[in-house]
Amino acid sequence: MVYCPYPWFIVLGLLLGLLLFTLDSSAAHQEQMMQLLSDPSKAAQFARVVLDMLNGLKG
Repeated sequence: MVYCPYPWFIVLGLLLGLLLFTLDSSAAHQEQMMQLLSDPSKAAQFARVVLDMLNGLKG
């Protein structure tokens, strides 16, 4: 076990690691989404799903 005179350094390090993980995950998700939506047929299918969901909300 390592002694740390400032325990909040540990918390800060954990939060920084979590932030970096979240940003990496978000960037990967966005890249995958752009790859899928660049295909016109998949983009049309996605638009149809979204419109069906919105029409379902109208009741």
